[in-house]
Amino acid sequence: MEPAVASALHVLGISLGLATLIWRDRAMKAVQQGQGTLDGVFAADNVSGLAALLIIGTGLWRLLGALEKPTDWYLQEYAFHLKMSLFGVGFGLEVYPMVTFIRWRGQVKRGLAPDVARLGRIRALNGLEGVCYVGIMFCGAIMARGLWHASASSPACAIEDAFVARCSNCHGAVAPQGGLVLQRGAHAALVGVPSAQWPDQPRVVPGAPERSLLWRKLAGEQAPHGGAMPLGLPADEALAAQVRAWIEAGAPACRR
Repeated sequence: MEPAVASALHVLGISLGLATLIWRDRAMKAVQQGQGTLDGVFAADNVSGLAALLIIGTGLWRLLGALEKPTDWYLQEYAFHLKMSLFGVGFGLEVYPMVTFIRWRGQVKRGLAPDVARLGRIRALNGLEGVCYVGIMFCGAIMARGLWHASASSPACAIEDAFVARCSNCHGAVAPQGGLVLQRGAHAALVGVPSAQWPDQPRVVPGAPERSLLWRKLAGEQAPHGGAMPLGLPADEALAAQVRAWIEAGAPACRR
């Protein structure tokens, strides 16, 4: 449940951030046209700030908590670095509007009239921030599929990356099938570890694919020990061959 909540809140924060930028732009446009007040701009700005805090908080929760993928996986993901760069650019673009609105709030409280001529410049920055938010959304979709994932530094690392990308839906931290959790160290969870469902069946026996339940399930030779993997999907022959070669090589651990 925790990964789902964190992911949902993160997506909500990004969506809310983009929506409040649109709201803020419309409020500023209304002020420029003499059809609105700065109160509407300040209200949109407050919600925009809350959205940013939600994005940062849930992002750190997902990254450092390794709720869906290991922290190291994200650090090897090009789309993650692009996402962080876009967020950094968006934050930089927000400095001028943030400082300006803080000053204007103080002026309004003192009964002074702020110089709203700056709204044209702030609206331009606001639009660029919106572009960053859209880019962040695309990066999130790319990350979910590992499309730009960095090449693994070794065959062992490639195997762990493949497990995380291909198998985490069923073997994540929440209600993992067969009691197998891959996010917090695939090697430790597999090599020399007996199956939770069939204790006499080791998940991986270094050097012996035929004795390794993992490979047999990927190869469709697991009977009578449950169903083949990936569950409910066509056999992944490429992954099965990759896992067999890894086991035959002694099932080494990833060393990044």
